[in-house]
Amino acid sequence: MKCIFETLPNEILIIIFSYLSWLEMLDSLYESGLSYNKCYSKFISLLTHSSSLTFCSSIRNMCFDGTNSMACDINYEWIFQNNNEKKILHFSNLKSLIVTRCWLSESLIENLSLLIQNQLENLTLVFDTETFNYFPYEKRLVEKNYRRNLLHIFKRFLRQLFSSQCQLNSLRLDIDNCTIGYNTDECSELFSHSFHNSIFNEFQSYCTTLSRLHIHIKYTYFLEHLIEYTPALEQLSIKFNKTLNIEPRSESFIEKLSQSNEDWCNKVPKLRYFTLKTFIRHDLEFVYLKWLLNNINHVKNLKFRLGSGELYGTKQTIWASFIDANFVRQYCLPDVIDSIIDFNFYISSHCRVLSIDA
Repeated sequence: MKCIFETLPNEILIIIFSYLSWLEMLDSLYESGLSYNKCYSKFISLLTHSSSLTFCSSIRNMCFDGTNSMACDINYEWIFQNNNEKKILHFSNLKSLIVTRCWLSESLIENLSLLIQNQLENLTLVFDTETFNYFPYEKRLVEKNYRRNLLHIFKRFLRQLFSSQCQLNSLRLDIDNCTIGYNTDECSELFSHSFHNSIFNEFQSYCTTLSRLHIHIKYTYFLEHLIEYTPALEQLSIKFNKTLNIEPRSESFIEKLSQSNEDWCNKVPKLRYFTLKTFIRHDLEFVYLKWLLNNINHVKNLKFRLGSGELYGTKQTIWASFIDANFVRQYCLPDVIDSIIDFNFYISSHCRVLSIDA
């Protein structure tokens, strides 16, 4: 009787794979010549086998990279098994999950929503650069209203991330191309009680466990609202997409804002490390930066990566200044610096070519 790999009982495969490392096991399945579907089904059956529970329970960290994979939704299914319409986690001790270059999908958000409530301590979520502009495989399957529904689901997940329904200690989130948070009305709706109460049961409107946040965003409005819901933050690292985007606020609004001081010490009292990476393209963004710094003047470690990029508009007098200690003190530090013990900065700007007569 001819015996092929696909027909081997799971009990025998478990014994064979017990002598292999995780990577060797995956390589053996790949090199066996099985199609992706057969390899996937075989692997899933192994995970659900009772003798593999010890192996599954030993896994604490997982990483999914969607760079070269269009089957990301199937990969996420490895984490759970469905049992009478209830999802059961294969990996009981999973604490850290990294998902990079992924596309937005309902199955992804559904699984992550379950994981951040009671399981994960650390999450890295990096979306593909085109995710919020195009949905290549979804568009062929559904009509345009699906996209609106998908964005609504994603907003719900964002709200959950910064609420008591999230038990993460560390979050790295890259949504730099997402247009969510363009103005204060949209942010207020996203973080308001009326929005989340329509989706979840009533719960606290802030996350008390999140201490480390690395976020790549597009609009400053989103940051200002985010601070309200993360009181346990100790480390905050922010990267803005292209520029310190203060739109759609007017010049008079920013000037008025600069005269106020919200004192974020009361909102994030434990914040000790603050990192900012952005381009600044005109004077008004420097005004906003100064206001931001004055609100976090209680931090002990301050790190900057500032660049001028391609300057535009007429108000660029600050970048025309000579970059020296006076420049840094005036524009890149809060007015009160008593708490700062470590200041790390890098500033890059375009040099203006002087005329021969000069």
